[in-house]
Amino acid sequence: MRLLLSACVIWELFAAAPWGALPAARAGAWTQQPGAGQIITAVSRRANPITGFAGGPVEDDSTYTSLFFEYGVMEGLTVGGTVFIEVSSATDSGNNADFGVFARARIWQGEGGDVAAVQLGVKQDIGVVFGDSFTRPDSDPTSEVSLRALYGRGFGFDWGSAFVSLEAGYHFQTDGDDDEVRADITVGAQPWSCCMGLLSLYATYPVSGEGDDGDPSLKLAPSFAYSFTIDEAEEGEPPPKPITIQIGISQDLLNFDEGLGFQFSVWQPF
Repeated sequence: MRLLLSACVIWELFAAAPWGALPAARAGAWTQQPGAGQIITAVSRRANPITGFAGGPVEDDSTYTSLFFEYGVMEGLTVGGTVFIEVSSATDSGNNADFGVFARARIWQGEGGDVAAVQLGVKQDIGVVFGDSFTRPDSDPTSEVSLRALYGRGFGFDWGSAFVSLEAGYHFQTDGDDDEVRADITVGAQPWSCCMGLLSLYATYPVSGEGDDGDPSLKLAPSFAYSFTIDEAEEGEPPPKPITIQIGISQDLLNFDEGLGFQFSVWQPF
């Protein structure tokens, strides 16, 4: 269960407007063991209306690609980075790209397995790397500094295991857009060692700044994760770490005109 708890992809790539499919890979309050880590790659698409997935006319149709990396540098401290790229097929003014780094420190661990942590993150727009279509005046890049508080707990039952993860934080937008308060909750159930169902809720509320285009959002994101191993364990060696694939959908309950999002991701621990 350690893998799924530490990798409980609490999607950011997708929790903030204008992010689309599932909000980006984030690993909750759990920290990686020293010398261990994981890489998560994800591809998603959001279309409005949903008939756009079948080739129909669309008002908005965006594809998202993300890379998430984290590594345990010492007990209770994990660092990592993210790359996010959005490409709109409806209009090239919707193209965006950013790069981020973060540090997550465990500040408390209870006897029951519950964990509390804080995370500091920085993101910078890198659209200029990809050409003019990523740097138009009406594009919406992400440049921010964030501070988040995180809590997580796992549970064991006769039928399997489960977890709950809570996050809240303030995201200061350095590019003049509205600052944001974000709060997330994810619950997961793992009836078998190979399979986990997750349900996430991501809330975003603009609170200040000079931007006038920030709208509150409340994204609901159910998903399913399946873990498997390719190689068998050698005699006397620890078992290989499983690869996990995840598929899911998301819908902003306050902004249905953003369309429905679909996502596919792969988690690779090391």
